[in-house]
Amino acid sequence: MEVTINHAQQLYVISRGQGVSCWGFTNAFEETRLLAQRLSRPELNPSDAEFGALTVLDKHRALVDIARTAGDLGTWFRASTPEKVKRIINRLIHTDELVRLFYGDPNTGKMDVTEFEVLGRIGRSGGILKVPLLLEEQSSFGGPIRDDHILRIVRVSDRKVLYTAPRFVMPTFSIFGCDDKCYPYAVNVDGELYARFSTYAKACAWVAFMGGEIFSQPEA
Repeated sequence: MEVTINHAQQLYVISRGQGVSCWGFTNAFEETRLLAQRLSRPELNPSDAEFGALTVLDKHRALVDIARTAGDLGTWFRASTPEKVKRIINRLIHTDELVRLFYGDPNTGKMDVTEFEVLGRIGRSGGILKVPLLLEEQSSFGGPIRDDHILRIVRVSDRKVLYTAPRFVMPTFSIFGCDDKCYPYAVNVDGELYARFSTYAKACAWVAFMGGEIFSQPEA
């Protein structure tokens, strides 16, 4: 394995024979610090002066080797994930409940407007660092949850809001007609054009899903 440093983009560029991957300085630094804390190994906790240095990766590798024999570390959350979110996700891992996640910026409360990878059951990965996963409703496949960017969690079965971030603000959606023969209806999000639709019903369904009023995936 060969590692080079891209200072301009703050990336570790890791070459492993046939492939290359990148790891951001911030993610590497925070994960290494968190591992050192969870494993009670302060001597492997990187200092601020080491941010972006290769020593962070050296310490991370050493901590991962220690973690292999340390037993179950529980669910692995990012350092800035709120404690309440951690508790809810850990409970949902065992309940098999269908939930809707709303992501966004926890500092501003601004919601990410997306209909993809926001509906499913909560699971957990294997390996040393067992990250929370959002699993597809009818399968065991899914991807990692951005647990540090969750703004709201809603249980689908009874529409109960399990969590709302203190600064969460629902965007303002507005539907209007436009001069497009194929897509005569459009939706503004907070005053900016975001999407176009072939029918008024599809536009309404999309807005309802984005706002958490319905939980069936809208048609394109």
